Formats: sequence, C-alpha cells, structure tokens
Amino acid sequence: MAALAILVSVFAAARNNDSLETLKKHLAKKRDQDRPPICLEIAERQMEIADKLYVEGKTEPAAAALEDVATYSEQARDAAVLTGKHLKETEITTRRFQMRLVDIKRTLSFEDQPPAEKAIARLEQVRISLLKKMFPGGDKMKRTLHWMLASMLTLAVTAGAQRRNDPLTYEEINQLRDTAVFPEQRLKLYVEFARARLAAMDTMRSDRKTTDRAKRTHDLLDEFVIVYDELNDNIDTFVGRKNDIRKPLKAIIEADHEFQAKLRALKQAADATPAEAQQYEFVLSDATQLVDTSVDDHRKLLADLEEAERNKKKKPH
Repeated sequence: MAALAILVSVFAAARNNDSLETLKKHLAKKRDQDRPPICLEIAERQMEIADKLYVEGKTEPAAAALEDVATYSEQARDAAVLTGKHLKETEITTRRFQMRLVDIKRTLSFEDQPPAEKAIARLEQVRISLLKKMFPGGDKMKRTLHWMLASMLTLAVTAGAQRRNDPLTYEEINQLRDTAVFPEQRLKLYVEFARARLAAMDTMRSDRKTTDRAKRTHDLLDEFVIVYDELNDNIDTFVGRKNDIRKPLKAIIEADHEFQAKLRALKQAADATPAEAQQYEFVLSDATQLVDTSVDDHRKLLADLEEAERNKKKKPH
C-alpha cells in the first residue's frame, strides 16, 4: 500500500506541474527504476486524449493516442521487470487501462474498433509479463495465468457481443465508462440494464396496440441474455481481482429470483398462441437456463466469499 501511495503521489505531482511533452522529456532522463510511474502517467493522459478525440469523431489521432497508451505501458513494464520496482502498481494500472479501453471500444463503430482491440491485446501481454515476474513458477503462477486466459476470453466474449449488435444504448455505455474499478457500481448497472429489458418486454406485451409482438419479445429476450452474460463476465473479473463483491452479489441474487419469476410468467403466458410462443421459445429457454444456473453459482460464490471473510477474521494479526 505504501508503494501504491507513492505512485499515486507521483501521478498527482506530474498532473499538477508538467505538460505531456515535459513528462516525455523527464522520462528520457530518469533511471530505469524511476520510469514506470512516469510512463503510466503519460499512458493515462493519452487515454483521456483518445477518449476525447473519439467523442469528437477524430478517429485517426485517437488511434495514434491509443498507440501511445500501449507503447508507454510496455515501457513501464520493461522498466519494472528489469529493476523489480513498481511491478504490482504497474499491473494494477495496466489492468485499469485495459478495462477502460474495453468501455471505449464499445462506443466505436465496427470499422473504428481495430486500434482499440490491438491496444487491449498489447496490454494483456504487458500484464502477463508482469505476473510472470511477480509469481515465477509454482501453482500460484498457474492459477494466475489461468485467470488471465479467462480474462482474455471475457474480452473476446464482450467483443463478440458487440459484433452481434450490442444491446446497450449509448447512455448505458457512458454510465459504464468510469466504473471499471468500482465493482459495486458496475455490477449494479448491469442488473439495472438486464431488468430494463424484461420491463420493456412486459410493457410491450401488455400494450394491445403492439404489432409483431413475437419478434419484439424474441429481440428483448436476446438482449437480456447478452446483458446478463456480461454481468456474469464482470463478476468473474472482479473475483479474479479479489475484490469484495459480497454486497452487490446479494443484490444480484435478489434480482435473479425476480428474473426467474418473469421468465416463468412469460413461458406460462395464457395470451400467447402456440405459433407466437414458438418464435421465441428457444431464446426463452436459453434465458431461463442461464438464470437458473447462474443463481446457484451466485449463491455458492457468496457463501464461499463469506466463509473466506470469516476465516480471514479468525487469523491472528
């Protein structure tokens, strides 16, 4: 924690006193052991610049800024691995960059995504190198790398969800942008997004003026499945990071029961003809199975986390 506090203070000083170009000049004069904090500060500033440029529609300079994010993160990694200094802080910061990039990527059109995807992949390699240095060999390293591979799969799933028409609205994506390192806020938002799909479905189906009800039911259920999948992906990510998610997990379990009830009610809906129900039968079955399986997993995870916390309190300090 002391080392992290030092890193934060270095960042704060750099933010207050130095321009980006000045930071780059300082970096060239620094010893290897002092380079990681400055490299990461440059990378973070370039991330903010890239985000702003993408919002303004300036995709080429934004992509160049993302190149700097990856390059300076790699330089931070190289110096940290060489000297053994700032390893943990560099990995934590790089992980935060990576999650921020995933959120930025979601706001981009398909043709503008490759630079973000490339930067995400480069940051993943940075983190793997750092973790190998921090945990050389043994079972702990194997478990850590196993989680890293799961994390990469999570990013692939997220990208896949976007390619098949990401259901999140621009407003919802903006809400997620700054929650990458705040588990309670981020998980709460995903629950709200999933709930909104089922609520919209209920409203639509109860409106007698609705046309093409079966197709709209199918589409909203499909959106629910994608959002709920991403909720589970984020749970896995926060567990891998050893965040305390017991509080949001309790809220998720309550929502699971709510979702189960709504999905059962749809399956048993008396006003749906067999021909209509057949059009969304598969995706309804998929959604029901997903929630039924997940609620058991969520309960078990909560029990495991509670037990781990009790054991932690019993250990002598």
